[in-house]
Amino acid sequence: MRIDAHQHFWDLSRFEYSWMPPKPSVLRQTFLPDRLAPILTRNRFEGSVLVQANTLLAETKWLLDLANANEFIRAVVGWVDLTDPLLGSVLDGLQKNPKLKGVRHPIHDEADDHWLMRADVLGGLRELARRDLPYDLLVRPRHLPLVPRVAERVPDLRMVIDHIGKPLIAA
Repeated sequence: MRIDAHQHFWDLSRFEYSWMPPKPSVLRQTFLPDRLAPILTRNRFEGSVLVQANTLLAETKWLLDLANANEFIRAVVGWVDLTDPLLGSVLDGLQKNPKLKGVRHPIHDEADDHWLMRADVLGGLRELARRDLPYDLLVRPRHLPLVPRVAERVPDLRMVIDHIGKPLIAA
């Protein structure tokens, strides 16, 4: 089975995307399943993993709705607030949808380079591990030394390093 393991949808009429470059960027337009489906078919892919593009619980719920409506979306990696004391309840609700397969957070956007090591964040990561939900690390090279430290503190947490850690390829 051929799966696109990491793709995004966004709807500019629904959400703001602070990371998105201004026009005339090719990214600054709505991308929805009807645009991807024929490309997947043409290239003999059976499905895709839909990954969050915004740090809003509403977006995660919307992505799960898209997954329910589009069979080719096999899984969703959504966003949740790892520091939320009610994270368990939030995940209880989201996991009613079996297509929720993981969580990620744009660590590289946090002002604190050691955000990942905060006690409240580690508590959230432990909740993910308890539920066997993988965590996608959206980091830059400066954050990579934290990954083994997280692995020591949350040994049962499965982790994925997105975009190969965003290496400084332009340099």
